[in-house]
Amino acid sequence: MIAKLLPPPPALDDRCALFLDVDGTLLDFAPHPDAARVPDGLREVLAALHRRLDGALALVSGRPVDGLDTLFHPLRLPAAGLHGLELRSGEDGTRAPPVPDALSDVLDRARAFAAPRTGTVVEDKGS
Repeated sequence: MIAKLLPPPPALDDRCALFLDVDGTLLDFAPHPDAARVPDGLREVLAALHRRLDGALALVSGRPVDGLDTLFHPLRLPAAGLHGLELRSGEDGTRAPPVPDALSDVLDRARAFAAPRTGTVVEDKGS
């Protein structure tokens, strides 16, 4: 089967907003989340798009918002982190709630499960 070519996206105008997925879309997947790298020039392109859209651009990720800030530093964009548990539309935002005590046992069990399985990573995202 021959894949059909997609039409080009519409031109950006004042009615547009962009919600951009980070890992696997803006950034290549990495063997470990800490190994992900922002390609040269991407921060500048995102900053220009953010200005062009009068702030209507946000990063969307399973990472915490603080992790996005670290990764894209010094750029600080609106963001949805932890799959929407954390949101930031401007300077302020919502943070993840405190970690429930019950998750401690889940994390311990996940680490015990992963330990003998080479290449398995347990990523503690807090809440």
